[in-house]
Amino acid sequence: MHSLETVVATKVLARQGNTIRQIPRELGVSRNTVRRYLRDDMVVGSTARAAHTRAMIRQSTATASLGCGVRSTSGSTFGV
Repeated sequence: MHSLETVVATKVLARQGNTIRQIPRELGVSRNTVRRYLRDDMVVGSTARAAHTRAMIRQSTATASLGCGVRSTSGSTFGV
């Protein structure tokens, strides 16, 4: 399983209008992984984690719309 940052970045890129072919190229994951993450909110394991993922997506989308990179809770930045 990929990290929470990968799940969040996948969903942020999709919200920004990237296609299912563009997202795996950007993140280095398979198209099926991207499809699974976009289809299933519960992919990270539990209800609490899914809620946390949704909160991170909202926060990351706001950050990305300001022209910044997508920031994870660990401080790393995804180039989006």
